[in-house]
Amino acid sequence: MHETYFFIATVCLLCITGLLPASAHESWAIPETSWVNTGDMAYFFVGSSHLFGTSEELPAGYMTLDLHHQDGSVDSKISDDVNGTQDCKTMGYYKVFEFPIEKSGLNILDLYHTEGTWTHIVTNPPDTEGGEWINKPVDAIDLDSMNKTGWADDWYIERSYPKYVYSKTFIAGPDADFSAGNKPQGQEWEIVPLSNITTAGTGPFEVQVLYKGKPFEGAAVKAAKVGTPEKDITINETSNVEGKVTLNLDAPGKWVIKSDTGTDARITTLKDEARGSASTEKSIIGPVYRYALVLSDEYQKPEGE
Repeated sequence: MHETYFFIATVCLLCITGLLPASAHESWAIPETSWVNTGDMAYFFVGSSHLFGTSEELPAGYMTLDLHHQDGSVDSKISDDVNGTQDCKTMGYYKVFEFPIEKSGLNILDLYHTEGTWTHIVTNPPDTEGGEWINKPVDAIDLDSMNKTGWADDWYIERSYPKYVYSKTFIAGPDADFSAGNKPQGQEWEIVPLSNITTAGTGPFEVQVLYKGKPFEGAAVKAAKVGTPEKDITINETSNVEGKVTLNLDAPGKWVIKSDTGTDARITTLKDEARGSASTEKSIIGPVYRYALVLSDEYQKPEGE
C-alpha cells in the first residue's frame, strides 16, 4: 500500500511540474492496495502511457470497470468523455474509481477502454514516427481537402486501427478463493494467470494469452515492476502453441504483464489506400488489442489487522 501511495504521489508531482511528456497510449488499473476488509473502500487508479504503470496522460475516450465479486455479483462504473458520464475523480494523470467492498472473497477488476480509431499517415518517409495522427478511421478522413504542404511524394497511410485496451487486477479479502484468479474473464484479448496469483514476485509465473477465448501463439509478452522505464525491461517472452509463457517475476512488489496484437496478420489486413504518387506502400487495416495484467504481493491479510 505504501509503495502505491509513493508511486502515485511521485507521478502527480511530475504531472504538476510538467516533467512527463505526453504520449500514447496503453491503459491499466492499479489498486491502491490488494487486500481489503469487508466495509472498506477500494480505490483503482487508471492511467495511460507506454510505460509500465506510470501514467503520462489522463486516459480519454470511453471506459468501463467491472468489479466481479466472489459470489458472482458485479459492480460497474463508466467514464465516457463524449456523453459526460464520469463515475470517477481525477488525480493528476489518473482517473480514480471507488468501489465499496461489502462482501468477502476475491474481487476481480476488469477494465475496457477505447479511444475509437486512429489513423497514422507517414508524410515524409522513411520517418515513420512523425507524420499525422488522426482520431478517425481512414474512410472517414477527407484526404483531398487536407493541407499536404511539406509532404513527400511517397507519403502513405501506414495503418488505421480501432484500439481496444483491456486490463485486469485483483483485490483479496477474507475467505478469498484464489483459484478464481486462474479463470478467463471473457475479454477479447486476455492474459490469464495460470500460477496462483499469491506467488507473484517469488519467481517463475505462468500465464496464458487468449484471443476471443482461444490460445494465441506467438504473442510477445513483457513483464516489469510498476514504474519501470521501457528501456529497462528485461523480461520479454513469446507465447507457445498453447498461448502459454513463463515469466520470472523474481522480486516483491507490484508487477505489470503486457501484451498486444500489434500488426499481426491474423487480425489485420493489407489494403491499397490513398497514397502519394511515388508510393507503392499498402496500408495495415484492422484492430489492435492491448492488455495489462497487474499483480501484487499483498493478497494476504497484513499482520496486526
